[in-house]
Amino acid sequence: QIAAAAAAPAQLTAYTKLYVQVSVFASFVQRLLPRIQAPLILMTGQYSMPALKGTGKERALFDAVLAHPHIVRWWSQNPVQLPARTPNPHKYRGIPYGIKHSELSPYAKCHAEVHAGPPNKTVELLYAPFALHGARDVTDTRSKLATLPQYAGTHRPNGNLVAPMPYRQYCRRIAQARFILSPPGDRFECYRHWEAIGVGAVPICDCPAPYAQLFSGWMLLARNSTELVDWAREPALLRARYNDQTRQLRAITPYDMRPPGPTRDVR
Repeated sequence: QIAAAAAAPAQLTAYTKLYVQVSVFASFVQRLLPRIQAPLILMTGQYSMPALKGTGKERALFDAVLAHPHIVRWWSQNPVQLPARTPNPHKYRGIPYGIKHSELSPYAKCHAEVHAGPPNKTVELLYAPFALHGARDVTDTRSKLATLPQYAGTHRPNGNLVAPMPYRQYCRRIAQARFILSPPGDRFECYRHWEAIGVGAVPICDCPAPYAQLFSGWMLLARNSTELVDWAREPALLRARYNDQTRQLRAITPYDMRPPGPTRDVR
């Protein structure tokens, strides 16, 4: 398919939006990127595929895309913290992960029920159920949280949940909470972040800095897994910390939150 598309990049008109799946990203950079002759907006992502990391072998791919004079913006699913000295970091943006397509119908019903009346917040912090991915987890947060009394007996030896919660019940529980633990798994993005925001809960995550721009204040960001676990042990800290973060975000504009450097908005 890539070989058949080899002539296509030269035919793309200015400011075309080009979507590239993660599974063929390396081939795109190596074989098609050099053929692009007009300014383009690049989008990358793929259902159930891991994030592009921007480190190790992928570092050269990131550098090639962001240094290319005709890539004017890169919108990435599962955005990452760019390594130091990555060229033109201002080009790089995140795309919301969204709601899992197979759960969209029950979520829509739950969302409608929640917003039919005033908020009913009966839980300060929801210790949301999560599986353990082991070595695939991008941080050690889940393994640390699993040691808390609230998660005792909830996981099998393989890390799966002992009793997964029915989705409608899970959605209603999120809606009753002010805050919800939403730790990273095998990537920083997850459906839970967006499920929580949609029904009026604040997800708590030790996600990297780009998520401050992506979530625009709707998420409480911990600096690391230790801080997030401390908040889980002392939920009383959360509201004050969230208020501080909200004040800080209101003091700057979305433009100010971008990395320094020249930029060009494409509308």
